Order: sequence, then C-alpha cells, then structure tokens
Amino acid sequence: MGTLENGGTINDAANKSLGLTMAALEGKWASHLSARLGWLVYMGNNLYEILFFLASLMTIVAVVRTIVKRVARRARPGKEDEG
Repeated sequence: MGTLENGGTINDAANKSLGLTMAALEGKWASHLSARLGWLVYMGNNLYEILFFLASLMTIVAVVRTIVKRVARRARPGKEDEG
C-alpha cells in the first residue's frame, strides 16, 4: 500500500510486495482456479462412464449378497434339508 500512496502503479506495488508482476500473478491465479475445478470438469465429461461403473459395482454387491444368503440358507439345518 505504501507504494501506491507514494504514487507507484499497481504493477510496482505487486512486484514489490509479492515479487511478481501482475501478468504472473494473474497466470498463477488462473491456474489455481482451473486446478480447483478440474475434478468437476472431469466428472462432467465422464458422467456416463462413472454411472456405469457405479451400477456395475452395485450389481456385483447384489450378486455376492445373494450368493452368501443362499449358502447360509443351505448350511442351516432346517425344513429344506428334511425333504
């Protein structure tokens, strides 16, 4: 702020306080923004693949649960085994 009070430009103040020119500061800011939103863009571009993958996982879990229930039912002594 002292540089601006003494009649310096914004570029001079940024260079003195941050060690960066305004162009370099803007470039870093833009890359920071794109890095923060990168995952959202990725999710948007691959939505169908992600949904298909999640549906596949849910199907596998359902099949495994069904098999486990069947095995547990057959292992129990009960009415099904007595004929």
